Amino acid sequence: MNDPALVNIVRALSVVCVGLTVLALLVVGYAYVVRTDNDRLKMIVEEIRLSASPSEIPAVERREETYHLPLAAQVEVPRPQTLEEERPAFFLESFDYRRLIDYSTEVLEEGNPFGISVVDELTAFKLCVESGERNYIITRIEDYYAVLFLGESPLEGLFSSRVAYGVQLVTHTFLEGVAGQASRLRSAGYPAFIYRSETDDGRIFYTVQLGGFPDSSTAREYSDYLDVREVESITGWNIAGRYVRRLR
Repeated sequence: MNDPALVNIVRALSVVCVGLTVLALLVVGYAYVVRTDNDRLKMIVEEIRLSASPSEIPAVERREETYHLPLAAQVEVPRPQTLEEERPAFFLESFDYRRLIDYSTEVLEEGNPFGISVVDELTAFKLCVESGERNYIITRIEDYYAVLFLGESPLEGLFSSRVAYGVQLVTHTFLEGVAGQASRLRSAGYPAFIYRSETDDGRIFYTVQLGGFPDSSTAREYSDYLDVREVESITGWNIAGRYVRRLR
């Protein structure tokens, strides 16, 4: 043990052992402190849980809100009048052009037989009333009136033609797309109606027509003097491309 090198080695090992011992004690002490703190926290939480009763815990109010979506504006869609249906009669005390437009046909279907007569005011009044509600179209032509009626003339001896023309404003593939505007035109005193037609390949179109005229020249003159600005204001359409069409 008198060897200085051996003494130094022993001293170094002793220092290392002491250091490891101290480190181990520190780790054990830290673990003990952490464990003690955890146990204390668990006890606190348990005391809080046991002391709080369900009645003391405020209930969370659950609100259920019901949302009502606004209904779309309902537009009454007219349908074609058929010859088999009974024509409801209507009564007017005297001739009233705008009231007669209100009672006139809303939808004319291509292929339905009709006649047209140009007559004076009194005869036009009788012809409309005798034809029945929704069974005629009346159009003022200067001092006379053109009355287009479905089927046969209800007045005997009255000359009528099977050829008629209208002024076509717009075309749509759905009835709902033009029904509202046509109704507003009628309310404004225009002899508007919807003309339903079908192509050879089965496509169906709904056009808005103004008036029933006995010839194309009269229809063209009506179109030329039409108050375009007012009609476009009522309907929201651009009717610059309107044209005269034969009704069949």
